[in-house]
Amino acid sequence: MRIRNKNGNAPRNRGFFFTLIELLIVIAIIAILAALLLPALQSARRKAQSIGCVSNLKQLAQAALMYEHDNGRGVESVTKDYMRWQSTLMLNYVDPVRAKSSGVVNIQVRHIQKMTPEASESGPIKAWGIFACPGQTSDQYIRTFQESNHYGLNRFMGKEAPSSVWGVGYDGTLQYKRVKRPSQRMLITDVKGTGENAYSPKAVSAVDYRHVLRANFAFLDGHVESRDLPSTPTPDWGCVGRAYFWGQHPYPGNE
Repeated sequence: MRIRNKNGNAPRNRGFFFTLIELLIVIAIIAILAALLLPALQSARRKAQSIGCVSNLKQLAQAALMYEHDNGRGVESVTKDYMRWQSTLMLNYVDPVRAKSSGVVNIQVRHIQKMTPEASESGPIKAWGIFACPGQTSDQYIRTFQESNHYGLNRFMGKEAPSSVWGVGYDGTLQYKRVKRPSQRMLITDVKGTGENAYSPKAVSAVDYRHVLRANFAFLDGHVESRDLPSTPTPDWGCVGRAYFWGQHPYPGNE
């Protein structure tokens, strides 16, 4: 039997229906909430990426310090066999098994891995594990063999070279013990994936300020700082002590 109201009509169940106006109001409210929440979510995401980057740099700095302790000198930016510093650390401390695996594109670059079986030195490959910064965008993350670097070792702390200025001091040192203020000497930082600076920067222009216009810097004592461009010293000689951040020309007595 079908139930009817007092007018003889079947009752309408309005509990399961929206009018067009009600639907538009709901959509508008959702759109407003999304617009309000999206910036906060993006900010939280960028913050998380920066925190992940700091963790990577701390581990890389620790590996570099372990290398210096075991070998009596710091890791070179690139060895005489053209192996980059990242690969030296990976081969000795980070993941020796992976570094020696057949999945490595080039034996001189053991910290980047093949993306596909068809990948080659000229194809798309990527940095692996702690060598990959979470803050890199997708187009920066996958690079060719020469540019798959997210972090770079301070050029002046990655080579041993006498100073070319007046024959005193030095232009680069692998002797960490010569640095009298390790908490002020930058060791590893975020870099742009272009040219030689992609793995061993020697100027501010090579630093990638990808964390909301800030870059992360690991120092020789192992701590990590976040800085923007104005607060990053230049390595130019004669800049009233500011070159100490990089270590270019720290004359005897001012190492």
